[in-house]
Amino acid sequence: MNIMWAITLSYSADADRNTLDSWEDALAEHDATAARIPNEGSTLTLYVDAADPIDAVSVGGTLARPVTDRTPSGVEVLDEEAHVERALRPNLPELVSAPEVGEILGGITRQRVYQLQRTNGFPEPLYNLRTGPVWDATAIRAFAANWDRKPGRRPAPPAKTAKPATKQVHETTPGRAGVVRKRTAKQAGGMKPSAKKVGGDVRKTALKPAATGAPKSNARRGRRVEA
Repeated sequence: MNIMWAITLSYSADADRNTLDSWEDALAEHDATAARIPNEGSTLTLYVDAADPIDAVSVGGTLARPVTDRTPSGVEVLDEEAHVERALRPNLPELVSAPEVGEILGGITRQRVYQLQRTNGFPEPLYNLRTGPVWDATAIRAFAANWDRKPGRRPAPPAKTAKPATKQVHETTPGRAGVVRKRTAKQAGGMKPSAKKVGGDVRKTALKPAATGAPKSNARRGRRVEA
């Protein structure tokens, strides 16, 4: 059983509009359509009845050769249904502007999209319009699938806590004149130094316990060690 086939013959030589119109008129019975492809050549598409694609190519070539007087550089054959389906597909990519790119990338701002243009691998815009650049949505989705994005803001560095000041006290070791050893308040176990003024000179004595609550009347005085 024969079915309808669409035969597209490609020619490497260019053709002007008058030549293309003459091809279409000569093959109007087969719904011929001729087109010019800049910098590539020209094409001629016509419909023929045939049992299979091999026969369709043979019939189409036989019909086109005396009209074009050219040898085709390529041929494509599709059944009518597949040919119509292809013809109805959009021939332009889906275009998206900066706000739409931001939505595809997870809701980022337009300003962030413009910053990403400096990122390696970010797609180049297809067109730069007066309203701003537009991108191929397919390319943006491919970038989004591989984009190593760390969500959220970077955590703030931990606040520095001030170390408690270490208070130093001086203690004169009894029995060793002139030898002074530094001890921290913690090491001193709550002891505080006592000093006695003798003849304009302050002499340090051994540490005594810090007073807590009411003073004790029987507290001993530390020995005074003279240098």
